[in-house]
Amino acid sequence: MISAIPTVGADGRLESVLGVCTDITAQKRRERELAVALRNQQVIFDAAGEGIAFVQSGRIERANGALAQMLGVSHAWLSGRPAADILADAADWDRILEVTRAAAQRGESANREVMLRAPEGAASTRGAWSQLTARLVGSDEEAER
Repeated sequence: MISAIPTVGADGRLESVLGVCTDITAQKRRERELAVALRNQQVIFDAAGEGIAFVQSGRIERANGALAQMLGVSHAWLSGRPAADILADAADWDRILEVTRAAAQRGESANREVMLRAPEGAASTRGAWSQLTARLVGSDEEAER
């Protein structure tokens, strides 16, 4: 990166330029490494045979194809939907949050069996028992928002 400041004489002609160069090679290398890591993470997320969802503020932020297929719905249907919508018992969501917070205090993930349900009109409307593994990411306050 180069920053330059020109010096102009009384007659308006350029007399000199003061420049500063900053080597950003290490920054560019870190950016490339991060891009590769993110691509690898996406490949694993998409290829996983287990249903995976990232939930924020009680809503599904992202879900993989395995979860959509398990429920007989599209990615678009899952995106932004309240997580409780895919549970046979919507009250399970509060219990999931409770055990997940308790596990986070121990530095662990929470495990719970839940019955998932597909919405009306989905390819399959039968429920599916699932072993749910949940982990709190960020602070407890962030999970509430």
